[in-house]
Amino acid sequence: MIIKKIRRKTPARATSGSEFAYVARLTRYVMRADPADLRKLSLHEEHAHVRDLLTYVDKEEVVAAGAVNLLGKALEHQQVEMQALMHRCKDGAGALDHWVFSWPEDDKPTSDEVERSISIFLRCQGLENCPAVWAIHNDTDNLHAHLAVLRIDCMTAERVEAGRGWDIDCAMRAKAVIESEFPNWQREEGSIYHVCEGKLVRTRDNAEIGAADKPHLWARLRNKLKQE
Repeated sequence: MIIKKIRRKTPARATSGSEFAYVARLTRYVMRADPADLRKLSLHEEHAHVRDLLTYVDKEEVVAAGAVNLLGKALEHQQVEMQALMHRCKDGAGALDHWVFSWPEDDKPTSDEVERSISIFLRCQGLENCPAVWAIHNDTDNLHAHLAVLRIDCMTAERVEAGRGWDIDCAMRAKAVIESEFPNWQREEGSIYHVCEGKLVRTRDNAEIGAADKPHLWARLRNKLKQE
């Protein structure tokens, strides 16, 4: 499997209105897969993924969807919850992230397996207390899922740094943990990390990062590895 972060454009000036608009547009696209919302996302996101989808996608369908740490059942209520939490946060601008999970054509994960994968990902990133919505889209031969996660703690309204400030590297670590959870899936060639006997290991030199089920310790172990 592959996990990618869809990067945002750097706004000239972030305002409450622009941040709320991004919450509405991204979550609506994730949960409803409307090409009109995808076109609007191009105003916010610079990643080639958006441009490519705009080029070849005529129609997307949502296979399954879910929400994390949100009370509302309807999308509109979930959006209001996210926007209210962003308003409570002292530093909420830029706290909404967009991730895409993609599987090879021969892998057919169930909706339960995708939901479990996203749960593992959020835990590895230290975002398990943050609100998120996710959905599986079927516009390509490769099954893929979109995740929109607001990096603000639901209880404290404090901004959270994904992966302790190293979210891309942590995503690669999370991918290894997910692949270990579902060994029937194909493992991406050239993966930076893998799990061996319950330990997260750096592939190039077999350096042990730590217990695969204790991501809160990984940052300290990373610093230790840098010093060696």
